[in-house]
Amino acid sequence: MEFIFATKVKKLHLFFFCVSTLLIPDRFILCNQDIDQNSIVVTSNWKASSWFGYYYDNGSEWIYHEDLEWVYPSSVDGNSVWLFLPSLDWAWTKQEHFPWIYFHKLQNWRYYDSTGGFYNFETLSWTPKEEFELELKNLGGGTGGQESNSTTGNNGTTDSNQTSSNSFLLTVNSGTGGSVTGGGIYYSGDTATIRASPDTGYEFLSWVGATVGDSVAKTTSVILDQNLSVTATFSLVDYTLELIAGVGGSVTGAGVYEYGKSVSISASPNPGYYLQNWTGATLADSAALTTTILIDQNHSLKANFSRVQPSLSITHGLGGIVSGGGSYDYDSNVSIIATPENGYYFLEWSGAQVANSSAATTTIHLTKDSNLTATFEANSTSSLSKIDPHEMVRRMGRGINLGNVLSAPEEGKWAPAATQQYFIDLKDANFSNVRLPTDFYGTRTTGDTSMFSTLSGTSADFNGSMDDFVVSSEYLDRIEEIITWSLNQGLITILDFHGANLKSEFLHTFNASSSDYIEPTSARRAADLVKFQSIWRAIANRFKDYPPELLFEVVNEPYFELSAQEMDQLNALIISVIRATGGNNADRNLILVGGGENSYLAPQQIDSSILASDDQLIATFHYYDPFSFTSSQKDQYDDNDWGTVEDIESIQTHFDTVKSWSETNQIPIYLGEFGADNVGGYNYGSGTLRKINSNTTGYADGGPDSESRLLYHQHVAEEAINRGFAFSVWDSGPTSNKTIHKRNDSSLTSNFDLSSFAVSSYEEPTVTVSTVVDSTTWVPEIKDAILNHGTWPGCYGPLGVIKNPGFECSPYDEGWSLKLVSGSTAEISNVGSSISRTGNSAMQIKVSSDLGYNKVLLENTAFVSDFNGQRITVECWIRSSVPAEFRMQLKITEKEGVDYGNKFPSSDIFSTTTEYQRFIFRHTVSSSINAVQFKLLLGKTPATFFVDDCSAFVE
Repeated sequence: MEFIFATKVKKLHLFFFCVSTLLIPDRFILCNQDIDQNSIVVTSNWKASSWFGYYYDNGSEWIYHEDLEWVYPSSVDGNSVWLFLPSLDWAWTKQEHFPWIYFHKLQNWRYYDSTGGFYNFETLSWTPKEEFELELKNLGGGTGGQESNSTTGNNGTTDSNQTSSNSFLLTVNSGTGGSVTGGGIYYSGDTATIRASPDTGYEFLSWVGATVGDSVAKTTSVILDQNLSVTATFSLVDYTLELIAGVGGSVTGAGVYEYGKSVSISASPNPGYYLQNWTGATLADSAALTTTILIDQNHSLKANFSRVQPSLSITHGLGGIVSGGGSYDYDSNVSIIATPENGYYFLEWSGAQVANSSAATTTIHLTKDSNLTATFEANSTSSLSKIDPHEMVRRMGRGINLGNVLSAPEEGKWAPAATQQYFIDLKDANFSNVRLPTDFYGTRTTGDTSMFSTLSGTSADFNGSMDDFVVSSEYLDRIEEIITWSLNQGLITILDFHGANLKSEFLHTFNASSSDYIEPTSARRAADLVKFQSIWRAIANRFKDYPPELLFEVVNEPYFELSAQEMDQLNALIISVIRATGGNNADRNLILVGGGENSYLAPQQIDSSILASDDQLIATFHYYDPFSFTSSQKDQYDDNDWGTVEDIESIQTHFDTVKSWSETNQIPIYLGEFGADNVGGYNYGSGTLRKINSNTTGYADGGPDSESRLLYHQHVAEEAINRGFAFSVWDSGPTSNKTIHKRNDSSLTSNFDLSSFAVSSYEEPTVTVSTVVDSTTWVPEIKDAILNHGTWPGCYGPLGVIKNPGFECSPYDEGWSLKLVSGSTAEISNVGSSISRTGNSAMQIKVSSDLGYNKVLLENTAFVSDFNGQRITVECWIRSSVPAEFRMQLKITEKEGVDYGNKFPSSDIFSTTTEYQRFIFRHTVSSSINAVQFKLLLGKTPATFFVDDCSAFVE
């Protein structure tokens, strides 16, 4: 027995307790914490106590012991623990005594071991757990959770007249979201009060399990007549989130949500508005368009929007002043003005998109904060004398003809004489160029050719020279005055040889079907050609020192009279004459056309030898297709409506033909004339039908309807601009068949309102004549149709010193490559319009090494040309993710000679910021070279560089 005792009892304390006064307390206190205080979590709800062993605790007050099974621990103090074992009744122990356990029924101690069961100190024997349970059961007289009501006899059995021990266990469980009270041991028939307490954010639903007094009341009762189990169920509270959108936007995210949910809400400002803030509750970010709110109650939030007032900042370089900067309402069209100082002229606007970047006075459509820079250049001797034809056409953009003024036999005979105000009107309307049809024949040039023989084979008889013909200096003075007015308004000005006397005295003499025809080998033809050259020499000499913004157009619409071959000969003669006058004429852009075919076919008649002979040429054509619509005031034409899909596709097809020829021959295009007759044959100057002597009635026999006239001008302008064609719409004043500017700049003009005019019949004209005076400047719907449609192509023009300077070509990196040296690391990609400075694309270079400037190089394609003695100016707009440094460089490949080899002139160190800045590098070539290549040296600073809007000029 001692051996058994030694092996079974791990630790035996021999002590005696006075237990006669030990009573079960009236009120039990949950004491899992007395066990938990020395416990560690093993896994999930299983815990290990340093003195009580392994047990499972799910928080329901009952715990499951690894040996004792289900146990309900309670205590009156923090040191001792009462344990209720359903099969063994109440027992008592504490940390210092366990596994000695005092059993209330026995009024004695037992030592517990999971293998041997319970050890009796008095008998020095072990009793297995099952036998011990039976022993306790036979004793009877147990006690419940209240004071005992039993009476025990001497033999320890329950008196038959007394209530036998009959207590029941009430298990009260809690679902997720709350806690409960009321569980425990009760006598049969007791009424127990149970309570459910929801956690924050939860609500009580019901009691499930045993029958209770009120299953949906948080506090209710249950009668004990057996062991019972009841569970309180809870659910998350649903709260309403109301979102209110203030004026200027909309909101999303409103709804009904459970407590504790983090809900994303979004505000979407309307165009012209921004989110000021959210009000009504605490948010993660009350100023963010998208933020979150924690649902802990009903909420009502308001998104407050405010009107955007974008700011316009305007800076300028040397040579002028600017106006127009400030803060404006969203969606405003703001007028901006660049005023050159004496000795300077306005060059361009840059930094943001404006209606016309080449016009000194233009508008910008403000929808965001914008920065503009006005660039001025010194005029005459110090200005650029050579502008690439493609660049010139881009600057020319949208223009208008001053028709029927200088092309008339006398200025003012067909339309009001030119005024300075007219050019101010053009500038204010945002036109970029003006074409001046001008005749130099008639009384304006002396020298007669009529005395020379018209017979074939007599050309050798002509022995005159260009000196025999003199253009009126007074007339040249007037032309110079008008051109100066135009240039002073920043308008690119085209002097076009054009007029009635030009036709009768010169052009008609080439047409074999004309009564004015002259044999091509006659002395008269030789004299006529010399006179034409003489006139051009006089024009060129007068304007040779004028800036390149003045262009010369050789002759207007020769193709009705001259063949392609004859026009090639004439073009060659005039190009040679103009270039020989020197000055800026050596590089002035000249506009020419072919012979034999009109409209969109005319440029294609120019011989390739002409195009190859000069690099400063621009091709032109006129477009009035279909004549049945554009000239529908005439008897023979009755097509008064236009705008079908087929009509628009016809323009597109014709213009694509011109574009293809242009790209093949690397020559830009100027659409010198287009337009359609006035609505209904109207004459703004008379208030009635326009007189047409060739018509049967003597008056206009119809004309375009108002919508068709608008659509025609809109689509021709749009398709031209979309293809990179500059244009000049035909306008010849208020008394003509095609009116856009009503010429009220002249004091002699008196116009009448179209809306008060009506036609009942054209056969015998029956009209309501308009007598309402019209003092407006423009036919507004036509002006707007011309100016507001079409987008200049991003990838435009041939290879220059910098190819694809704006990164708008497809692919974006055409002409560019990234070179990495000595283990440097960088990546190249493109970014869209949200990051580019202008247009739809910019270059992004992520540099992650710092090995030196020339270890990461963004290189453009080498440009082959000899720029000896010329200055090359290159510029780019650049910003970076962090302040960084870089350099610009030109690789100069020299021709063979003493200094043969490569040279690498570089800029000073440039410093970038997170905003786009313009960086300029200039280098004068001092020797004969083969090629030049532009580079950006970016390897010094780890940063992300953004590059856009590069350009190069040679002067």
